[in-house]
Amino acid sequence: MKIRTNTPAPKSKEIARLLNSKLPKGSAKLFGFNCYKTILVRTSPFVGVQITRRNHELVIEGSLPSVSASILSSFLMLEGFLYLFEIIFHNQWKNLETEVATLLLNQYK
Repeated sequence: MKIRTNTPAPKSKEIARLLNSKLPKGSAKLFGFNCYKTILVRTSPFVGVQITRRNHELVIEGSLPSVSASILSSFLMLEGFLYLFEIIFHNQWKNLETEVATLLLNQYK
């Protein structure tokens, strides 16, 4: 899901602070080296979203929120069980994407 902004996208620290204060059951943390352009939001070990900042855009994608869960999914992908993650968590990822996007739209649009 993409959110376009009229002004340059807010700083990652500002977005993480907003999500930590407004998202009741989730936590947000910065990730990456390139000026912390990525924010990981987590509500459970297998349900999260990744927010990537661009100039006038925020990209929100459902994903596994931790390195250990990603390693587990990579192993399961080799065995052909990755679709199990997709089936089980797809709706929860989409719901969290929508919730985070709504919160960000209300704040920054």
